[in-house]
Amino acid sequence: DVLPALLHPDDFARMPALFAQMHALRDHETFVSVDRWRTKIGTYKTFRNRVLPFARHSDGRLASVLCISQDISHVIQAQDIILEQLRAIS
Repeated sequence: DVLPALLHPDDFARMPALFAQMHALRDHETFVSVDRWRTKIGTYKTFRNRVLPFARHSDGRLASVLCISQDISHVIQAQDIILEQLRAIS
């Protein structure tokens, strides 16, 4: 399985719950998750994923989703710097 090798262990542990939430989506509902994915040099990048139902089986079960992922690593890094600076002045 590829996911355990690519996904941060803490985020991988949340996958069953995230997949359950995705499968419970109604048409036109959006699901948002934030996950860390391993780069080829072994570091992690943080992505915000927006998922919505794309197709369903004839019985209504989710067949496929459309997912848009955005690298937000720079946002997380900026937040960490700000928090560190706030701790230093308080």
